[in-house]
Amino acid sequence: MRVHTRRADDETDHARNVDAVLAREPDLTLDNGADLTLSLLATGAPAGYLGGTEETTTGGVRLRERRVGHPVVVINDSRLKLLVENEFGVGQSVVQGFLNATNLMVPGMRAAVLGYGPCGKGVADTLSRLGARVAVCDPDPMRALQAILDGHRVGSSTEVLADARAVFTATGAPGVVGAAELAALPDGALLAGVGHFAWEIDADALRAVTVRTVEYGTPGRRTGHVLADGREIVVLDRGRMLNLTAANGNSVQAMDLGLTLQVRSLAAVAAGGLAAGVQPVPSPVEHRIATDLVAALA
Repeated sequence: MRVHTRRADDETDHARNVDAVLAREPDLTLDNGADLTLSLLATGAPAGYLGGTEETTTGGVRLRERRVGHPVVVINDSRLKLLVENEFGVGQSVVQGFLNATNLMVPGMRAAVLGYGPCGKGVADTLSRLGARVAVCDPDPMRALQAILDGHRVGSSTEVLADARAVFTATGAPGVVGAAELAALPDGALLAGVGHFAWEIDADALRAVTVRTVEYGTPGRRTGHVLADGREIVVLDRGRMLNLTAANGNSVQAMDLGLTLQVRSLAAVAAGGLAAGVQPVPSPVEHRIATDLVAALA
């Protein structure tokens, strides 16, 4: 086995690492974010390529925008993973990262979560259990209703940001915090990214209203953006996934589940019989793992 990455790699290093992996002409790919699979499709799949897996919802969205001529199983489409890793694992690890990065008290804090998918729900619920007053924005009325029934205040993005001390972006979509959202934030608000890529905060919009920046502690950990109107917005770890940058990622149990789904899905791809294209985890694989988990935890 060869490893082509280091924790400190930047985007240029990452692109070079992807090229190094593809130079090995893999038969199977295990991806996170779809950079590897999209690069493989762009350069042409090797003759022996059978297909692969994709860990994230963001990667699944990117892959569904393309025609994929081999089976690619999106692990995040699994109900099992959405429940165990995304909701409970990500919720815990993101809040842990927030505490590590800020050393702030959560009880009584006003927090806003943009996006109420499994990851956003996990973050909002974890904050609420610790005593935070949580507001949620999600344009999907079913998710908004679920947030209300879970005890959270719901409103538009500008409404929930107006009094937020801490903001967590959990949509996976680019530019959800744009000019209007930045204008709504109170002085001293903290922005934390949960999505796979650091694009949920519109960098151009933030740059356009920033007069100067101030680094608090380790450069990049807490970057204060002093705005033209005198307010300061603090971005944590440049908007990257806070559970990875300021914590140790998801819990061991949550990662064990995700990797088990990856391996068994790869085995299903290698065995043949799966249709070409982007697809969820095969039901027999998911059912067997869920059954094993119930037996272990009961």
